[in-house]
Amino acid sequence: MPKWGRDMTPIHVADSIRIAVGSDETCLALLEALETTALPAKACSNLDELLKFKPSVIVMDAALAKSPGLELIRQSLPDIPVIAPTACEPAAEFPMPNDVDDQLRLIKTACELYACRRQAKESAAMAQSAEADLTKLTEVGVALSAERDLDKLLERVLEAAQDIACCDAASIYLLDDTTDPIELVFKLTRNDSIELEFTENRFPVSKTSISGYVALTGESVDCEDVYLMGPEQPFHFNQGFDKQVGYRTRSLYCVPMMNYQDKVVGVLQLINRKYSRDDIVTPENAEQIVVEFDEQVQHSMRGLASLSAVAIQTRMLVDSINNLFENFVNASVAAIEQRDPTTSGHSFRVADLSVALARVLPHANRSDLIRFEPTDARLRELRYASLLHDFGKVGVREHVLMKAKKLYDWEFSELQYRLALARQTIRADAAEGILKLYERGQVDNKKVAAIKASYADDAERLEQFMATVVRSNEPSLLPDECKENLEELRTFSCAEADGQITPLLSTYHMEALSMAKGSLTLSERKEIESHVVHTHNFLQMIPWTDELAAIPDIAGRHHEKLDGTGYPDGLVASEIPLQSRIMTICDIYDALTATDRPYKKSAPDEIAFRILREEAHKGMLDRDIVELFIGTDTPAIARGKEYPRIDSGCTTGHSHSVCDPDTHTH
Repeated sequence: MPKWGRDMTPIHVADSIRIAVGSDETCLALLEALETTALPAKACSNLDELLKFKPSVIVMDAALAKSPGLELIRQSLPDIPVIAPTACEPAAEFPMPNDVDDQLRLIKTACELYACRRQAKESAAMAQSAEADLTKLTEVGVALSAERDLDKLLERVLEAAQDIACCDAASIYLLDDTTDPIELVFKLTRNDSIELEFTENRFPVSKTSISGYVALTGESVDCEDVYLMGPEQPFHFNQGFDKQVGYRTRSLYCVPMMNYQDKVVGVLQLINRKYSRDDIVTPENAEQIVVEFDEQVQHSMRGLASLSAVAIQTRMLVDSINNLFENFVNASVAAIEQRDPTTSGHSFRVADLSVALARVLPHANRSDLIRFEPTDARLRELRYASLLHDFGKVGVREHVLMKAKKLYDWEFSELQYRLALARQTIRADAAEGILKLYERGQVDNKKVAAIKASYADDAERLEQFMATVVRSNEPSLLPDECKENLEELRTFSCAEADGQITPLLSTYHMEALSMAKGSLTLSERKEIESHVVHTHNFLQMIPWTDELAAIPDIAGRHHEKLDGTGYPDGLVASEIPLQSRIMTICDIYDALTATDRPYKKSAPDEIAFRILREEAHKGMLDRDIVELFIGTDTPAIARGKEYPRIDSGCTTGHSHSVCDPDTHTH
C-alpha cells in the first residue's frame, strides 16, 4: 500500500484537502487506508456531518446515495468531486473501484480535480475582482479629470484608494521641490476606525521615514506587519502614534505617485487592508481582521497612483496658470491706475462689489435674475471684467486724463503771458504818448492826465479780464457774471510779440472757458468716453478660454444705459449683458462714494443710493438690481477694506476720473 505524504496533494490547496467517506464496510476499510496518509479523512453518514467537515472529495456509500442523495450534495457542496459505486450512484464523477490501492489512486485524481476546480474558481474571482478594480479605476480617472478643486481631488483619491484596496486608512503626501531642502506636504488622511484632528503640515524629505524613502527613491514599500520591520531597512515605523491614539498599524503599502516624466509628485500610503470596509480595527483584533496587500491590490494602487499623479499635476498646473493670470491682471490694473493715482483701488472695489451683487441675484423677485447661476466660473468672469473695465485708459492721452481745469496749465500760462504783454503794450503806448507831448513842446497837464487815465482804465480792464479767466477756468459751476465778461473778452484783441493784432481768446479758449461745469470740452469728453472702446478692443486681443470669452463685451458695456443714452454704442436693455448692468451700478456707486479722490468730497451712502434710484426711475439703470444692491447692503463687502494703492509721488489735483458720474451723463 502506498504511503502518501503531502506531496500527493495539489499545490497550494494541500492544507485544505479533506476526504469524507461513507459508513459502510467498504468505506470504513478505505478510511483505515487513508489514515496511513497525510490526508485528513472522516466517516460521514448525513448531510449535516458533510457540511460541518467541509470535504474536498466525497466517497459515497449506498446510505449517502439514498439520503441526502447526489443532487442535494452537489447543491450543498458544489465543485466537490464524488466517488460512488456504480450500482448505487451511476452519475458520480468517478466509479468506485473494488481494490483499495485503486481507490487511493482515484482519490488522488479526485483531489487534483478539486484543486483544479478551486484554482479555476479563484482565478475567475480574481479576474472578476480585477475587472471591477479596472472599472473603478476608470470611473476614478474620469472623476479626477473633471475635479477642479485640488483639496476635493485629493479627497477623491483617498476615497478611491480605500474603496479599491479595502483598507482602513489612507494618507496622501505631495512633494514640494521648490524648498531647500525638499519637503513633503502631508495634505490629507482618512481612517475608518478612529477620528483624527488633522492639520496640514510639512517636513523635510528623508529616507528614514517610509513616505520619505518612497518619495526619494520612487520605490514602493510593502510590509505585512510594520511592527516586525527589521533594522536592516533604511526606514522605520514610529509606533508612538498608535500608542497615542489607541490604534494598531499592521499591513502597509506605500506607493509613489509619478507623472509622465517618471518624476515623483507625491506619495500614497495605505494602511491595514481588511476583509470589509465595515470592520473596525483595534489593537485587539488587528491580527485577525487585517491582511496584507496582495499583488492584485498593489497593481491597482500603482494604477491609481499614476492616475492621481497626472490629475494632481494637471490641477496644480492649472492653479499655477490661474494664479499667474490673476497676478497679471492685478499688476495690469495697478499699472493702469498708476496713470491716475487718485483713483487707485477703484477697479478692485468695483470687482468686489460686482461679485457680491451677482451672488445675491438668485434672491431677486424677477425670473431672469433668479435664473442667473453665480457659479465660480461666471463670478471669475465678472471679476476679471470688473478689474479690467477701465483698462482702456491707456488709450486716453495723459494730459486729457489728468486735466485739472478747463485750460491746460500751458494754455493758462499762455493767456497770462498775453495779458501781461497787453498790459505792457498799453503802458508803453501811454508812456510814448506822454513823451511825444514833451518832444513837441505841447505838454499839457490835462492831456497827460487823460493819457494816464486811459491807461489806468485799460489796465483795470485787463485785470478784470484776468480775474474772469481765473474764475472761469475752475471746473465748478460757471457764474453768470463770468459768462458776460467772457463775451466781452471775445471782442478784445491784443498785439503779439511780432506786433500782429489777434483776439486774446481763441475759439478753443472760449469753448473751454464757457463750459457751465467740468473741465472737459466736448472733444475731450469724447476722448475720455473712448476708454471703453479701447478696453473692449484690448481685451478682444486676449485668447480667453470659453468660460471667460464674454469678458470683452461685459467690460466694454459698463457705460451703456438701459434707455439707450449710454455710450459708446447707445445700446438698449435687451442688448446689454446682465453682468454689465451689475458692474454699471457698482461703478457709479464707487465713483460717488470713493474717499480717495482729493478733488471732491465723498458722497454718503444715502445720497449715492438716492442718485442710483433716480437713475433707475429714469430707466437708465436696472431698478430691481439697484434695489437688490441697496437692500442686501452689497457695499458692506468693501466698507473699511484696504485696497492696493500706488504711491507714484504724484500730487496732481485733477478733477475727474473716467468713471465719475459728474464727468459723464448719468
